[in-house]
Amino acid sequence: MKKILYTLLLASLVFWLFSCRAQADPEAEQGAGAPKFRHDGVLRVLDAAGNVKATFQIEIATTEMELRQGLKFRDSMEDDQGMLFVFDGSEPRGFWMEDTYMPLDMLFIDYSNTIFQIEENTEPFSTELIDAEGFNLYTLEVKAGTCAKHNITVGDKIEWEKISSQASP
Repeated sequence: MKKILYTLLLASLVFWLFSCRAQADPEAEQGAGAPKFRHDGVLRVLDAAGNVKATFQIEIATTEMELRQGLKFRDSMEDDQGMLFVFDGSEPRGFWMEDTYMPLDMLFIDYSNTIFQIEENTEPFSTELIDAEGFNLYTLEVKAGTCAKHNITVGDKIEWEKISSQASP
């Protein structure tokens, strides 16, 4: 009788330990890691004459959760990738780099699709607020060094199009 009770107790303990492990790390079972790039659209940066300076495959952030998440927890990005934040209205906004693993260039864009401010090579993990100096409807985040590489400057314009049904216009 003691042997049966001991075996049941031991089996229960082993079962309990495995169930706690599964609950403690559900992402590991799902194969979660750094968020994957979601190709929602294409964005072009244009000079004053309308010539294309750069073309980016973009992930479009429109929901509150997407806007808050941004590029957090991503450890790499292709040179031609970026995230376009699309806001409901044009107003001054700030960003920070908490839980963002890589330096970025941030482009603040107004209602006329004109870049009015660029913050280059932002510091990963910084909680210092990077404020827009004007009313921005969009913010584009790209890999650090991209603006210098393509000579993207204040006054350039953007045009973008959604190609995925997952993103909102």
